[in-house]
Amino acid sequence: MAATGDMTETAPAPPAARSWRGFGLSASAIGLLVVIDQLLLPMFHFGNFPFKPTYLLVGLWAVDQMVRNPVTAMNGWQARHFRDVSLMFGLIAACALLGTLYFNALYGASDLGLTVKNLTMLLLAAMSFGVGITATRFRMSWLVGVLAAALAINLLFIVLRSAMPAWIVNLYFPPLAVENLSKLGVKSASDILELSRPRGMTSNPNGSAFMVNIIVLFIYCGLRFRFIPRPGVVVGAMLVFMPMALSMVLASRGEFLSAAILGFLNLRLLLNGASAQWRLRMFVVCILLGCAGIYGVARIGLGDSLLANLQRIASIMRVLNERQAAVEGDVQTDTVVRPLLTAKEMSVRFVISPLFGSGYASTSGPPFDQGTEYFHNDWFWLVVTSGLVGVAAMLWFVLRYCVPITPVLVLPFVLPGMVNTFMLNIPVMMFFFFMMGVLLVKLHLRELERLRPD
Repeated sequence: MAATGDMTETAPAPPAARSWRGFGLSASAIGLLVVIDQLLLPMFHFGNFPFKPTYLLVGLWAVDQMVRNPVTAMNGWQARHFRDVSLMFGLIAACALLGTLYFNALYGASDLGLTVKNLTMLLLAAMSFGVGITATRFRMSWLVGVLAAALAINLLFIVLRSAMPAWIVNLYFPPLAVENLSKLGVKSASDILELSRPRGMTSNPNGSAFMVNIIVLFIYCGLRFRFIPRPGVVVGAMLVFMPMALSMVLASRGEFLSAAILGFLNLRLLLNGASAQWRLRMFVVCILLGCAGIYGVARIGLGDSLLANLQRIASIMRVLNERQAAVEGDVQTDTVVRPLLTAKEMSVRFVISPLFGSGYASTSGPPFDQGTEYFHNDWFWLVVTSGLVGVAAMLWFVLRYCVPITPVLVLPFVLPGMVNTFMLNIPVMMFFFFMMGVLLVKLHLRELERLRPD
């Protein structure tokens, strides 16, 4: 399966391993650290600016590439794809920066911090893709362990709640998270865990569910292209049903749909060619997991809140009738209605600078005091901040890389991309583009191996 239309070229394959000068780390080891840090460990903040330690690792990797260390330098095939993706992000960033300057000139507004944050996010995503495309020994089977850890951490925060050690709670829920949830009566990090709607490992339940589903997405890719062997029935059941169960508990409607889609696709892959005995064991394990889940919910006293969350999940088919409730602010931001209601605000700002956008700044009062993270729709955000040029650039990536590998990779750009956010979630963005690089180079190496003369 050609990922970009040029898989059959005969460029020399990347070396099997690349030691990184200074730390003796290969790109694959750096990538594994990035995955663990982004998806499992807490986010730190310098003021309002988010930070994780592996930002430095990715940055130092980029410096190493720029000085063209002969041990770690990319070959021609890798360099070309890294250049193309970097130019895509660079074009989006350039339009946004130009738009910010134009917007500031019109309205006298400035938000340097938000501009730096968003431009840094684009840079980190580009560099993560570069790490991925050089991580030739990264094992996609490692993602199974990462998924198990992500599910466990989320469930611990939900099940233990106030019994969690205070220092861990304070790490995962810093003062900024407490401040953002203060309108719900939250005054401390421990209060977040007592909310009727569980939050998981982040202060945003939609984000917590998404950080699990994005792992499942690439496990599906690994299974489909046979980079991951068929797991046992226990792991298979975990892969298919646990993300859906977590999304139910977190009451994330968009992510429940994503988990259901990925669960169905993974179940079909797992059952294809499986023996009758394996299928029977899978069925039994699924029943046991369901019974254990029901018992656990009853045991820890989450029955009432879980019922309310299940009713919220069941309202997916009714969200199109909730326009008035959404206007009044009664509908949560992961419904379909809320992003559609921001279309008017998007269009008003879009006409200011339709070609290259109006950047990330906002005004201190009307007409643009909501800010560019208000839309709950990544495509609205992109067209406002980087204009039609930015949208075209991202569509180019989707059509050049995601669709040819497997259309399922478009899912994050739809759910949560069109009902919440994908592009503004820095950990997920870094993981997604890192794994896109990994998947691309693995498919390339497989194609070269197939074409190699016997």
